[in-house]
Amino acid sequence: MGSALLREAHALQDQPPLILQDLEAGQLVPDSERKRLEATMARWTPEVRRSFRLGHVIRARLAEDTALAGLSEGRSDYVVLGAGLDTFAWRHPNADEFRIWEVDHPDTQAWKRSALAEAGMAEKPNVRFAPVDLNLTHLGDIRLPTRATWN
Repeated sequence: MGSALLREAHALQDQPPLILQDLEAGQLVPDSERKRLEATMARWTPEVRRSFRLGHVIRARLAEDTALAGLSEGRSDYVVLGAGLDTFAWRHPNADEFRIWEVDHPDTQAWKRSALAEAGMAEKPNVRFAPVDLNLTHLGDIRLPTRATWN
């Protein structure tokens, strides 16, 4: 949730040109969590807050630009590992050109889907939620879901 708020804050607080504009992310954060996280961030110096904002938007922008470059090479799958409150599918003008795989913990995905519905943001038909427990300590323990469970 903190990353979502930092991406939103970049659009609201930093001067153009913006690296990324993600106002949708903030819509997914519940008010109680927003207040708690913003109170924590308010204790950071302005330089630290700006550095965190920029770090989060640069990371997202780099991944998105890499995915977009792949379109010209015939790649149309975009995998977001540890997707959390990523909003690429809901805000990027080229998002519909991809099959987007949001890989994250099943509980996180259920919470995000609920937050999307509460924010009035319909699930996108090109987004596949692939539930995986990323906290497993051994790669051999990862059991990828069957196609029937991707939805």
